[in-house]
Amino acid sequence: MCAYRLDQRILLFVSNLHTSGLRFNVPPAHPIDAQADAAEVGRTVRLLLARSRVDGEMPTDVNARQKALLEGTGFRSWSQLERRAAHCLIVQEESAISIEPSRNETRHERGPTRGHAYLPDRERFVSADCTDEVLGKALRHALDSCA
Repeated sequence: MCAYRLDQRILLFVSNLHTSGLRFNVPPAHPIDAQADAAEVGRTVRLLLARSRVDGEMPTDVNARQKALLEGTGFRSWSQLERRAAHCLIVQEESAISIEPSRNETRHERGPTRGHAYLPDRERFVSADCTDEVLGKALRHALDSCA
């Protein structure tokens, strides 16, 4: 799954992994107040991780999926959403949850990439059975590290 922090809210998306290795977000967006307590953030992340699939069907109509993803976010395009957002990919393995921050290179000095560049030195790991509060705090810290 992934998380985008924008000003006063965090947008959470379920992500499915196709057998080809491609990961894609699944509508709808799940907004949560950026000031919500850590346990609520962690609880929501855990619920959405449980909905993620490893054998997700690839979307056939990319434009329709993107429109559905943006519905209710207040953004007209994915680039508009990402332009101002801190981003983390959240992956649950058997015994751990990894939170992988990335920085939007178009907001900073252009690096070797455009769009979101993974920041491996800022990745965080928590135990898969940690409390919701620990998970929520870890996500907040990872989102803070995207600056």
